[in-house]
Amino acid sequence: MPVAGRVIIYNSGERKVDSGKQGKENVFDFVKKFIFCKEVYSMEDVDFKKLSYRLLNGIADKNLIILRDPCNWLASSMKHGKSTPEKLVKKKEILKKYLREFYYHGENGKLIFIDYNKFVLSCEYRKELFVKLSLDNFIEAEQAMYSIPEFGGGSSFSGINSTISQEDVFERWMVYRNDKIFSDILRDDELIFLANEFFVENYFDRI
Repeated sequence: MPVAGRVIIYNSGERKVDSGKQGKENVFDFVKKFIFCKEVYSMEDVDFKKLSYRLLNGIADKNLIILRDPCNWLASSMKHGKSTPEKLVKKKEILKKYLREFYYHGENGKLIFIDYNKFVLSCEYRKELFVKLSLDNFIEAEQAMYSIPEFGGGSSFSGINSTISQEDVFERWMVYRNDKIFSDILRDDELIFLANEFFVENYFDRI
């Protein structure tokens, strides 16, 4: 569910950016209207049990679970400055739930897990997902990789600056490597095990 705006792409290729805020209170109206042939709702740090998740899960063709390695995920969450340590721990538990789901049950036709790090780094991985999702224009999708919509505020570290290198994206955890809260939250044996099963690299051994 969009919390800061949306991008509408028409069949003609025309794009419309709607910067009006659309929060949780609007999600019920969105799912009733079915204005477009394809709609994508984005939810971040949302538990499986939340009503908004269950509502969208009931009508969605596919659920894409995009997961980022715990170190860089936590660094971004802390950089936002909107969560207390207690909230960050709760968000970590949500991340673990998704990783458990992948580890114990894997994917099915509707639930698809995406490794954010691999998605950014590998064109072949993006092609595989493109085919799996039956999308239409890979070249246009690739071009969109280098465009950051202004309405969402962009990255917690770099805003809407699209010139940031891939290396920068995966080294952001280093800002917090000596932070006690950061270290304490990541000192979690189950998280480390599950992350090692899903991600190619986790950076745990460098903290």
